[in-house]
Amino acid sequence: MTKLISSIKKPLALLAAVLLLACMPAAAYAVPEVDTAAQCALTVRCAYASAPLEGVSVRVYRAADVDANMRFTLAPAFADSGVDLAAMTGAAQWSSAAAALAKYAQETKLTPEYSGKTDASGALALSALTPGLYLVVTDAYTDNSGVYSAAPSLVALPGLNAAGDAWEYSVAVSPKIEFTAVSPSPSASPVPTATPSPTYPLYGRLPQTGQLNWPVPVLALAGLALVAVGVWLTRRKAHGE
Repeated sequence: MTKLISSIKKPLALLAAVLLLACMPAAAYAVPEVDTAAQCALTVRCAYASAPLEGVSVRVYRAADVDANMRFTLAPAFADSGVDLAAMTGAAQWSSAAAALAKYAQETKLTPEYSGKTDASGALALSALTPGLYLVVTDAYTDNSGVYSAAPSLVALPGLNAAGDAWEYSVAVSPKIEFTAVSPSPSASPVPTATPSPTYPLYGRLPQTGQLNWPVPVLALAGLALVAVGVWLTRRKAHGE
């Protein structure tokens, strides 16, 4: 009997150890419930190539409510958007949902809960937010070199910490900024000014630059007068002979 009990104890001890090891990961990664009454903070940082972008307009909409188990329900303002948050299973679907919600907000002219512009450090800090799912929309920003833009994104408040075992009620996000260079418009080539053709009086065009036209008829009349005088003198002489 003693040997039988001893032979049973060893497998049971081994089974208990295996069950304990199997349970340890679950215990280590257990996430507490969300404190839906807590206040959250959200910081939106805009930068490109490590350079902060100051003056970027940011709009933040409350897209969904959240329960203690981090399950989302569309906020009343987005209830008719047609987006099904329960069907989201990957990053691509969340991106598509963000784009659809942003389009809906624009088409229905929804007023954002929060809005502002980034400061000199490229950040916009918001506080006293209630837990939920927020839609972050940044307007295109233009400077002399080009246009900076980012796709809409959805941010959950609170968010999981790096270890994945606790909620962080202060979250910072950095939208992925895309840059489009703007080619400077080529300077317009100067249009040559046409030189007006000189105008001439009714006597006709004179080839010599700067020659006056008015002496021409005077000289012509004088010539005719001289010819007439010459003819008269010739005839008079002939009669005298």
